[in-house]
Amino acid sequence: MYYKLFDDIALRKWTDYAYSYYTYGARKAIPLKTKEAETMLLCDGEHDLETDDTVMQLILRNLITPEGYIKQQSVYRHGKNDCRVSTQERHKLFLTGRT
Repeated sequence: MYYKLFDDIALRKWTDYAYSYYTYGARKAIPLKTKEAETMLLCDGEHDLETDDTVMQLILRNLITPEGYIKQQSVYRHGKNDCRVSTQERHKLFLTGRT
């Protein structure tokens, strides 16, 4: 099966941690085991992976997702954009932070 990382997950490698990841908006990196990191590196939607214990743990921790499944927060939502500001107001907002 094909898997992908969630959009808010980033893999990192530092001197303190051999492998780690962080979630967008979080300040702390979370260490990973070597097997978990190697599996996550293959989760690009192009490699066919077997669903083993490591993959299941990563799914349960909301780090990877089967290809084709979209996380609810990622679904397109249409919103109104009625913010019409004149050029003069835009410059005033840029300079002072107030309209």
